[in-house]
Amino acid sequence: MMSVEESQAVLEPEPEESGSRSRERGWEHLAEALEAAEIEYIQRCLEGSKPDFRLEKAVNSVALDVVGDVILDGGEVIEDYIEEVRRAVGRL
Repeated sequence: MMSVEESQAVLEPEPEESGSRSRERGWEHLAEALEAAEIEYIQRCLEGSKPDFRLEKAVNSVALDVVGDVILDGGEVIEDYIEEVRRAVGRL
């Protein structure tokens, strides 16, 4: 039988990482979570390519899971995330 302290420890969730630290780890894993065609599409978006909404939806779905937000809009990388996206796709 567990003591009261042990049962409370089991019920209490682990403290979450701060938002920025968690997002940093997400950016580190973004490229790993994407398929090659999706990474190529992001690179084309950084160069001002024509939008491919099927790929954009796929990339944004992964980004939402990994970094907590969408990163593409209308074939362009969202301005707030340009540097993070460049670093993430440049790691491969």
